[in-house]
Amino acid sequence: MEQFLQTLPRPVLVLGAILIGIVLIMVISPPHTICDTITAEITSTLPGLTKPLKVKKQTHPAKILSALESCYIGRSSGACYDYFQILKGLARHVHSAATECRSKVFAIPDIKSRISEGIENLVLLAWGDFPPESPNERFGILQEADISLFCYLKSAYVFGSNESSWNELRKKMAKKLPGEKVKLPDDPKAGLATPRPASEVLSELEIWNKSLFSIRCENYL
Repeated sequence: MEQFLQTLPRPVLVLGAILIGIVLIMVISPPHTICDTITAEITSTLPGLTKPLKVKKQTHPAKILSALESCYIGRSSGACYDYFQILKGLARHVHSAATECRSKVFAIPDIKSRISEGIENLVLLAWGDFPPESPNERFGILQEADISLFCYLKSAYVFGSNESSWNELRKKMAKKLPGEKVKLPDDPKAGLATPRPASEVLSELEIWNKSLFSIRCENYL
């Protein structure tokens, strides 16, 4: 090999070294793409919104935390307004991205986790403390605008991942939804019993019919 290299003209050796160097640079540090630019811009807007914001020596908590707390304390569309608006903004990042960039935008940790969490919270809020009596009551405290938000989040989730991941999320929720109404204890000092999850009490079809997952989102988008 060494003898072969010695027979090559110097310009060929120089050109070969340059080409090898370019290949190594591309492998070690891939070219910057438009998707990289988009995700970087979105990530820069998240401190203070979905993650703490550090300003000099002070750390400000994420706005989404107080908004979610207010939502669960108030348990109404009005109380959840700020939280729902934040979720809508996060989903808009996925929707507005170019098709080839959507999965990368959705993969931003705070985008994926907060949208997934938002979907779960909407399903839980609609379901309530025990299963709805019938599919007609599956909206619970949610208003039409909130149902539209659920569908908007769903489409962002599917755009960013796939239908299979969506179905996995739906099945996981069956273990988080309460499956029965818990009777108050006779002794006030006794703790309230933990209800069995819906997955242990209801069939998969019953959970589907009584939850937001059965909504025809084409009617709300």
